[in-house]
Amino acid sequence: MKRPSWTRYAALLIAAASVIVAAVVLVRPHRGRPNVLLVVIDSLRADRLGAYGSSKGLTPFLDALAGESLVYENAYATTSWTIPSVASMFLASYPSEHGVTGFYSHIPKDAVTLAEVLRTQRMATVAFTANASVQPAAGFAIGFERFDNIGTPTMFNPKSDGKLLTRAVLDWRSTAPPKPFFAYLHFMDVHAPYGIHKGITAPRAANVGRSDADLNTHIMTAAWEKEEADRVRKWTLSATENARLQQLYDGEVLYIDSVVAQLFRVLERRGDLANTLVIVTADHGEEFGEHGAFSHGASLYQSAIRVPLIVRLPGQREGARMTTPVSLAGLGPAIIKLLGIAVPPSFHAEPIPFRADGAPAGADATAYTELLPSQMAIRMHQHALLTTSSKLLETPAGEFESYDLAADPLEQHRLEKTDNELRVALLEVRSRLESRQTAQHTVEIDEATRQRLHDVGYFPDKH
Repeated sequence: MKRPSWTRYAALLIAAASVIVAAVVLVRPHRGRPNVLLVVIDSLRADRLGAYGSSKGLTPFLDALAGESLVYENAYATTSWTIPSVASMFLASYPSEHGVTGFYSHIPKDAVTLAEVLRTQRMATVAFTANASVQPAAGFAIGFERFDNIGTPTMFNPKSDGKLLTRAVLDWRSTAPPKPFFAYLHFMDVHAPYGIHKGITAPRAANVGRSDADLNTHIMTAAWEKEEADRVRKWTLSATENARLQQLYDGEVLYIDSVVAQLFRVLERRGDLANTLVIVTADHGEEFGEHGAFSHGASLYQSAIRVPLIVRLPGQREGARMTTPVSLAGLGPAIIKLLGIAVPPSFHAEPIPFRADGAPAGADATAYTELLPSQMAIRMHQHALLTTSSKLLETPAGEFESYDLAADPLEQHRLEKTDNELRVALLEVRSRLESRQTAQHTVEIDEATRQRLHDVGYFPDKH
């Protein structure tokens, strides 16, 4: 057995020996260490929630949860696709630091993960994920006592239904020992291909054109086209086709809201949420042609990186809104601080402020996100830095785009002049991260996993 590095060993000793301290939160206190429930809804855009301004009525349960939680209005994934984004949540660092940036990437075996830190505190650590790319073979199971990939998707039904994941969670809770838990749940329903739910999905108009299946295929495979003309052809949709695509997506959002609602009702009835830190977020967003691209993983525009982040502290019943820009890389340190555990030295990201007083953002608060090379053929940006109202994007060619998010939240009007202060700040962030880069580790993907990924739009040429 490989011995752990001294850095990792020391970090775990610090965590194991830490003493519980009082968390500064304005909520009713509980006795004993709280549970942690982290719910990730793959591909969920922030603007589809009523709590984030949507008038579509797609998320009645999540909106109700937001009403008694902290709602982070400016929360950002560390990138715009799953593998590096989830790795950042587990490792509290950015893709350029942890090196988990492609489909063949592997979390280093000696890495300190959020689950491992919590396991040293004698918390039960479990994971239930419907995303085939988040798998034990890639190191995502480090620190988890139990790690289940849910379902067996087929060519005709390539995604695992959220109800299967819910059932697995409830089965686990029915026999789980009475000790605090950390549970990571990763739902896949909102991810393409978008399905049809009877009584939920809007009916298809007669003048749409391409079939629902063709629309799904076009948006999922275009990012892999090496020729720009082929991508443009696949991503050139009529207004009615785009509207239909979004109807399908919205149906998935409404469906998963009902699934999560049922899960929470049962957990609440069993008393599993009475002393629980609840976090609901997404690993990235989804694009619908706002800037010429669809799906995700191609850009760092708001539709791809701005995600919902709803945090209900133990005992909290009154909501508060936080405007501070935050990165999901800061979830791990925030959770650990709330539990009174020493933060490992390898957790570089700033902790998200878990406060119920709605403290305003500091004038210099920023969030950073990046999109590094992967197996996908298109990459419109490589870095982005955001304040509450401003955004700076850098392309792979080193060109800059600036936007006034307060006046132009959809990024339709590029500013003529680049904010020099943001450019300097971005360069400082990049320099700091580059000084902490680690070597990339890769793993061979087995054929079954490769098939599952192919069926949801990845690896269009499997062999």
